[in-house]
Amino acid sequence: MKVLHIIDSMAIGGAEELIIKTVGFLKDRSKIASVVVTLFGGGPLEKKVISDAAYFCLKDQPLPVKMFSLREIIRKENPDVIHSHLFRSVVISRFAARRKDYLINSYHTAFHDPASIEFSYKQLIADKLTFRKRFVRMYVSNTVARSISKALNRNGREYVLPNFVDERFVPAYNPKPSAELKVVMVGNYREQKNHALAIWALSEAKCRTKISIDIYGSGHLEASLLALIERLGVNVKLKGLASINSQLLGRYDLFLMTSLHEGLPLALIEAMASGLPCLLNDIAELQEAGGSAAYYFEKNNQSDLAKALDLLSANRDELPKRSILSIEQSGKYDQNTYFAQLLKIYSNG
Repeated sequence: MKVLHIIDSMAIGGAEELIIKTVGFLKDRSKIASVVVTLFGGGPLEKKVISDAAYFCLKDQPLPVKMFSLREIIRKENPDVIHSHLFRSVVISRFAARRKDYLINSYHTAFHDPASIEFSYKQLIADKLTFRKRFVRMYVSNTVARSISKALNRNGREYVLPNFVDERFVPAYNPKPSAELKVVMVGNYREQKNHALAIWALSEAKCRTKISIDIYGSGHLEASLLALIERLGVNVKLKGLASINSQLLGRYDLFLMTSLHEGLPLALIEAMASGLPCLLNDIAELQEAGGSAAYYFEKNNQSDLAKALDLLSANRDELPKRSILSIEQSGKYDQNTYFAQLLKIYSNG
């Protein structure tokens, strides 16, 4: 079997990381050949994908040439499965694929929800107009599935396949005697991740001098976040890009996620697998991922987040109990189960 993956770029992100892990697994354990095509850019993850797959980057081509080139790659590679990720690549893959091709379109967030900051009426119309019943839709969570299915209102095969935790993430949480509550956040510096809420909330917390927040990622909001941190004088550090693993996460007492919307965030389930107690924005996507294992603060409520940080700072002895629940919850996102289900979907073409 040969699988051709199509995505916008190999920038740092959940969908891109998923492709890296997928092509590696397919090569090492299933002897399935992979081809990866990026349509709009390369990125720092290119080197990782090149070692496990044939790789084509069409970033410098005009859109009509891009579609022709993709179609030609499909003709020459003749894959058994075409698997496209993210909106632009999904739509372009529909034009490039031949009628006989088994095309799977993956949706990683509920971006057709009018409440989402990613919502675009033009994108919704384009998705509806280009979709055909023979195309297969795949969703990373039940929340995303419900939202996209409702918005598109189109028949066709659908699958929900939640993301998985890489087996390299193992329990590493170690309760620390330090008086400081060390909080970690993982996510690129962009509007969706809503990091400013955490910064403002810390400035409001009564125990703010006993709480620190480290944020790992990169992005265009870095300068404005740094300015806000300096203005409010809070103990928040932007740590930039780093190799996120259990050893690093184990240095912290609490994982915090303030996202406005998600799909099924890898950063969260990796933190849970590492044993970190989690404090999450009370949105449907994070409720689905965190279940009853996590703490939640009222949706996008700065004051409620500040109170939650104060409460956890003052009741550190409660955190080890949540660590156990986090590990149990992460077991729902088993790597072997994921790939068994993925291979079944690939074989249904």
